[in-house]
Amino acid sequence: MSNKPIRHWKVSIKEVSGAVLNTEMHGPYEIEDVREHFGCQEPDVLWYRIEEIKPDARC
Repeated sequence: MSNKPIRHWKVSIKEVSGAVLNTEMHGPYEIEDVREHFGCQEPDVLWYRIEEIKPDARC
């Protein structure tokens, strides 16, 4: 079991084909893991945005 906290990431990726992928990822991942998982450094990716969604303190 990992000691890393579970984090929530919101991801948007624009590809050369014109497709925009909007998705989310949950888990004990760092931002580098998210970039690698979604292939953000691939040549067919025009741009990407990764945002960490922080838990609401009121919950």
